Order: sequence, then C-alpha cells, then structure tokens
Amino acid sequence: LLMGIAAFDRDLIPIPDLNKDGIQIALIGDAAHPMSPFKGQGANQVLIDAVDLTDIITQNNLDLHLAIKHYEDRMIKRVYTKVMQSRERVTSFHRPEALLTENFLYRGINEELMERLNNLGINAHWNDSNISIEQIIIDKLNNK
Repeated sequence: LLMGIAAFDRDLIPIPDLNKDGIQIALIGDAAHPMSPFKGQGANQVLIDAVDLTDIITQNNLDLHLAIKHYEDRMIKRVYTKVMQSRERVTSFHRPEALLTENFLYRGINEELMERLNNLGINAHWNDSNISIEQIIIDKLNNK
C-alpha cells in the first residue's frame, strides 16, 4: 500500500417494492451493489450484470417483470459474498494504525523503501497526471 487514505462504507439500505405501482427498474453495477476497490471486482460484476440482464430478458420474451426478478435473484446470489469481502477489506486496509506513515512494518512494506520514496516526494500527496505512479517510482529509483 503506497498511498493511504481514509475509506468509508455504508450499510445496506432497504429496497422499496417498486413493482407495486407497475414500475420496473433493473439496477446494474455500482447502482445495484457498490463495492470498495479492494477486491477489484466492481468492473467485472457490472459486465456480468449487463450480460445476465440481457440474456434473461431475451429468454423471458415479453415478461419483463419476471425477467427483472430472475436477474435480481441471480445477481444478489452472485455478488453478495464479493460485496461483503470488499467491505471487510475497507476495514482491514484502512485501520487507523495502518494509515500512520511511521508504521510501515504494520503494513508489511519495507520501511527503508518507503523512507526513500518519501524523501523523493513519492507519497500519498504525489500527483502528476502526466506519468503513472509506477513509472515515476521506476524513474526515481533509477535516478532518471
């Protein structure tokens, strides 16, 4: 973990019964199941959502209500564990003691490397949209 910032998550909110008024809405991706970036699953799941929803609507022909219900059931079963694991990663990766810049050993990062990068100005405050963090580290460590 090269950059440490506070992260927040929220509790699940109840989903209103929109079908009572004939409204049919299908949510995909972060709208349906927001995840922190610590599992790397957000983009994967939205792509699967889109394919699943398309396939299910096609298979159910004109019964949109049934198609959306079937999609939601499948989607919830598929993403629930990933969402909960992602949420757990927020708390494990962003413990206050892990964010202390002087506590590199807790984070499992080589303290000497972190001090060297910090002395080179490569830390949580570094920002340059013209070069990736990976490339600047390579360049600085190779004295370019």
